[in-house]
Amino acid sequence: MSSHRSDILALIVAVGVVIVMAVVVKPILSGDNILPSAADKPVQTTGVPAEQTQAVVSDMTKVEIKNYSSYVIPKSEQKAIIGRYVGAAMDYYQPATREYAARYISGKISGEFNIGQACDLWDKARGDWNYESDGKELLDISSASSLINHGLRGDTADFSVFLASLLKAIGGQARVKTDQTINAGSITYPEIYLGNSADMATTVIDPAKLSALKSTYSYAFTNDPYGRNIFRFESGEICSGDNCWFYVRPFEQILREPEIYADICYQYPELIDYLLMYPETNVVEFQVMYIRYRYGNYHPYSGTTSPLRSVAYSYEFENNGDKTYWMRLGYYDRFPGDSKGTESGYATAFYSDGSYKDLKFTMCTV
Repeated sequence: MSSHRSDILALIVAVGVVIVMAVVVKPILSGDNILPSAADKPVQTTGVPAEQTQAVVSDMTKVEIKNYSSYVIPKSEQKAIIGRYVGAAMDYYQPATREYAARYISGKISGEFNIGQACDLWDKARGDWNYESDGKELLDISSASSLINHGLRGDTADFSVFLASLLKAIGGQARVKTDQTINAGSITYPEIYLGNSADMATTVIDPAKLSALKSTYSYAFTNDPYGRNIFRFESGEICSGDNCWFYVRPFEQILREPEIYADICYQYPELIDYLLMYPETNVVEFQVMYIRYRYGNYHPYSGTTSPLRSVAYSYEFENNGDKTYWMRLGYYDRFPGDSKGTESGYATAFYSDGSYKDLKFTMCTV
């Protein structure tokens, strides 16, 4: 009888072991398929060797079956794996991604990358997106080109990868960031790079050019010292006696980089007024002010726009002591730089090269 009981007990233990193994091994074998299928493998593009791209995808395929439970894999390794996933998914170099981004850009602000183009991408990407949540966030993401080819649908992590890829496809710098908020818990969103310490020390208007123009055509500024009625218009003439100034896009003549700032300023004359009133406005502040006017309240009766009350951005210190400035462009935000979410000040950022960085950042509001 004792031997019979031992046999029954051994059978029960064996069944228990089988059940435990099934529970533990199943997620490891199933994996999280965050890469495109074989049919969607990246093709060779300019500046990205095919073997280099394929190496990333092969490496990613190897880690798909890993279990991400914190008791199995250290947190640092989890982030490294996710970083490689994000890097492979941000295939901004793919023709499909580049062409899609180009279609989103307004013809009025084409040319070199600028904040107006970034806003165009954010506006249209949110409008076309079909939100679907799977609860896995960055553990289950699709590449930007795959999202384009198979429908723009997914959660905030997919949207973040998609928008960051579009921004890089047209020449911007962007990343995917995970953060903790007081009210919403963990969130994922894309960020755009606004500049660094040097940009904070560089004005949009060249004071020497402005001074020279006022000196040459002093009579034009007699009744309009700031030139707000002059620079608002793209062409015109101002005469005093026999002297006449026939001007064409005079605002371009006083900008440091007219190819970046002129077109987007002419869209919002109030922004030109602001720059003339505050010529010390730097490159980072200008981008924030552009968003305040673009997404402000337009008054049809007066034909003017009142700016948003506040737009947020963040800065962090790099290892070399430099400051870099970034702005959030979340799927649920009301406008780029929406400050409705209170971030913790600690986050992890993931980049297109597969790297990641734990960082401490400070929020600013203008």
